[in-house]
Amino acid sequence: MRVSLCALPLVVSLLCVSTLGSAGTVVHVEDSHFSVEVPTGWSYELDVTSDGDVLDLQIVSPTGFPLCIVESDSWPGIVSSGTLYVEVMEGIDEFEAEGYSITIVSAVQNITVNGVMGNDVTVRMSLLGDTLLMRIVIFASDEWDLGWLLGFAGDDSSFSTYGFSIQSIIDSFSVDSKGGGISSALWIVLSVGLVVVVVIVVAVLMLMKKEPAPVPPPTGPPMPPPQWPQPPPPPGQ
Repeated sequence: MRVSLCALPLVVSLLCVSTLGSAGTVVHVEDSHFSVEVPTGWSYELDVTSDGDVLDLQIVSPTGFPLCIVESDSWPGIVSSGTLYVEVMEGIDEFEAEGYSITIVSAVQNITVNGVMGNDVTVRMSLLGDTLLMRIVIFASDEWDLGWLLGFAGDDSSFSTYGFSIQSIIDSFSVDSKGGGISSALWIVLSVGLVVVVVIVVAVLMLMKKEPAPVPPPTGPPMPPPQWPQPPPPPGQ
């Protein structure tokens, strides 16, 4: 699996929170072509290094748990091939290969968020007496040939407390448009506006070029010549 799930428990064990930037705002990771909203009161950090892996984004709740990591990687044709579910299950197998005991709490579900297809699964994992609850959401886009992992980790209590915030992060996930960033709805508005302007300009030009209609000749008998008054005769005549 190209997007590694195993980075998440490692990040939890080495967690060092840095509050960078403002919370309650949309974070756009340009190089990885996605945006996500950080809930109010949460902190985030870009380009977090973990065991040689560079995570695009780490988001942490006010109490430290749960935390969320976002990691992207090349994933050509994953949506059209229909193997996203298989890849998710293989990712869970990676945990077991690392020695974790895995229990699926919520089965894998197909989801679509802001037009991006993905899978959503929640598992409970244990290792040497430590138990961790994880919600794993993987999105993919054939347009970008990329996959994005959103991994949430914490205990049952933190998931209960911050369940709404976790869902808001997932629901805010969006992928850049490859056409240059102008949405189809905006293109429709611009196109309609342009058509209206063109119609108005053409109508004005047609009016300007239109020749005035000739004035029709007068009807009826001709008018008599004007009668000017005659000067008086000279005296003596």
